[in-house]
Amino acid sequence: MGWLLVLFTFLSALYLALPTPHHSYDAVAYPLDVEPAVDTGPSERLWHDYHILYSPLGYALQALGGQAGLHPLMTMQMMNALAGALVARLLAALLLEQTGSRLLASSSALALAFCVSFWYFSPNAPAYVVSVL
Repeated sequence: MGWLLVLFTFLSALYLALPTPHHSYDAVAYPLDVEPAVDTGPSERLWHDYHILYSPLGYALQALGGQAGLHPLMTMQMMNALAGALVARLLAALLLEQTGSRLLASSSALALAFCVSFWYFSPNAPAYVVSVL
């Protein structure tokens, strides 16, 4: 199972090395809601029904990232990059279990990781990759 770790590490490093410089409104709005919730405590705007997993993860990571001096948008991009790599790794593990073919599993995971729509969201900040996870 070492190759699954290599796959996850490779995709994580790639997504983390290439964060997108272009963001949609949603990608900017949510991280900017996280920052005041972490800094001052009012978290009413942070908890959204449609961000059930993204909200607590974003809050926890920004609590750590803020101490390291990271901007909330960068913290969310890092979270999505790791989540995107984990989704591809989980796909590879599931396909390996079902087919027994390491080549098919790794090829399919890389195809997902490099397809345009998944690539667009993985180094970005909206909640979609965490939702897929």
